[in-house]
Amino acid sequence: MPSNDVVPHRASDSAARTAAEVWLRSFATALPTVRCGHDEAEVHDRFARVLVARYETWVADTRRRMVGLLVLDG
Repeated sequence: MPSNDVVPHRASDSAARTAAEVWLRSFATALPTVRCGHDEAEVHDRFARVLVARYETWVADTRRRMVGLLVLDG
């Protein structure tokens, strides 16, 4: 697989930290003037304990890094 191919897959528990980092970077880039209602530790905790653990969470990876995420509820 070339390094720029994107591969979606169901997130494992070990992906929670990286998924939280992707979300934090995305939030900061998309909404640079908006203050996030949660600090980084809270976002990491929520991804680990709630989003990846309890919901259907998908991530998109290249060979080099995670480039996207999706959390489904229902």
